[in-house]
Amino acid sequence: MTTTMLNSNTLDEGLTALLADVHRLSMRARFYHWNVTGIWFAPLHSLFETHYDALAETEDLLAERLRALQLSAPFSMAELLAASTLRDDDQIPDAMTMLRQLLAGYEHLDRSAAAVQAQAEQQDDHVTADMLIGLLTDWQKSMWMLRAHLD
Repeated sequence: MTTTMLNSNTLDEGLTALLADVHRLSMRARFYHWNVTGIWFAPLHSLFETHYDALAETEDLLAERLRALQLSAPFSMAELLAASTLRDDDQIPDAMTMLRQLLAGYEHLDRSAAAVQAQAEQQDDHVTADMLIGLLTDWQKSMWMLRAHLD
């Protein structure tokens, strides 16, 4: 099957917003990695690093998919952040709140990616839809593991 080039900005905007949200969550995990304190410092410091590394790889995957579809990936930090629908706090939270907020970020990505995946299917873009299924699988595993930390 071949991927159809996009005629609508809907999928373009959805992929761009998803990329922006992944970037914002990656940065959130990095900030948590830098700022976590307390008795669970060592395991959480390592956990947050694992998350921002995985999310950074996902950013590249999404940007390259946009380019493969002959679309532009965001070219500036301002453009990237403007496209994001995920919001951050300006306060450094405690370790458990960090875990809850990281989980909430993944839940946001999960909902957004499912919507974009449905758009891709509707436009017969099976490559993008399949890529998003893989991301959803990874993110749902991350959510399960974060929930296990919080139980």
